[in-house]
Amino acid sequence: MTNIWRNANGGAFSKAKYAINGIKYGFCEDKSIRIAFYTAIIYSILSLLFCPTIMIKCLGTILISFWVIMELINCSIETTVDRIGLEYNKLSGHAKDLSAGASLVVVSVVI
Repeated sequence: MTNIWRNANGGAFSKAKYAINGIKYGFCEDKSIRIAFYTAIIYSILSLLFCPTIMIKCLGTILISFWVIMELINCSIETTVDRIGLEYNKLSGHAKDLSAGASLVVVSVVI
């Protein structure tokens, strides 16, 4: 019987450690991720104080979380493109523009 908490790349705790390291990197290196996190914290506090229904709190939390997730994905795409090559490439520019566009769509939905 296989252990679901362990595979060739390590267990669930080591994967969680990698995920936390990725969030730390994004928070330290990308301004838009910091803005998304700070907005999420402020929204959480304000929704606890002022939102009348649990439905509004949940919907807002889901939207803000989606924004943070999208910013993390955007940062990972941009970092990967930069890793491939620092010289300008038209396709690399398109990849970065598309990921930034996806983040913009999410931000416009949240607002």
